[in-house]
Amino acid sequence: MKWWWQRDIEEARARADRAEREREAAERRNLEADRLREHAKEVEDDLHKELVRNGFAEALKDAFGGVS
Repeated sequence: MKWWWQRDIEEARARADRAEREREAAERRNLEADRLREHAKEVEDDLHKELVRNGFAEALKDAFGGVS
């Protein structure tokens, strides 16, 4: 036979375990988002360098009246 407080303790442990799993999942999602943001920044930088190297950035700037 379980005492009423034993059930409360089990429920509290289950809630704590769920909260910990949710926290870990959120942390993994945040790390993945940071990694994707960093990759997007690298792609942006590479694309910008390529556009400048090919003269496309200057041609585009001239097409819009020199606005940068």
